[in-house]
Amino acid sequence: MIRRETVVALTLCTAAASALAFLSACGGSTPAEPTGPVAVSTPAPTATPHPSTLGCGQPVMPDLHNTCPKLDPQFANDVTDAIQTVIRTRPELFDFDDTLNSGPPFYKVKDHRGYTGAVINVLRSKGFCATDETEEIAVKKTNERNEQYNIWTSFGYVRMPPGAYMTTCFPAQF
Repeated sequence: MIRRETVVALTLCTAAASALAFLSACGGSTPAEPTGPVAVSTPAPTATPHPSTLGCGQPVMPDLHNTCPKLDPQFANDVTDAIQTVIRTRPELFDFDDTLNSGPPFYKVKDHRGYTGAVINVLRSKGFCATDETEEIAVKKTNERNEQYNIWTSFGYVRMPPGAYMTTCFPAQF
């Protein structure tokens, strides 16, 4: 790792050498003879930030604010499996005594951020890119497309696909 002091010193040396060369060229009819080796600096290497992949190895895409149609979702079964895994493995996130009229697995969610984060982690462990977009989660395998899912209702209960599926965006919007 190059220390900050080294970078500053190299920068000052480069600036001084450039100024000396410039002044020598402009000073008169006879150019000054170099008295020793001219210091040539190499720019300090900078770390290139590794793009966040959000789980699947694909770089993050910008949100182009495209209109995203509602299609037949490709990832609905994977999202359903992830939700069921979280219900089994993270029982502290749910009130199993409070369900919607249709019954299990539509349990009351006690910790929405914890629930959403747990579902995202399960999806990422299966090779998906997934991110929390507050009201929805976004899921993709490639940057060709992503699907949006709203995995809890406005009353705070688990929502499963197909009802949880919202839209598909081309190209992926995250």
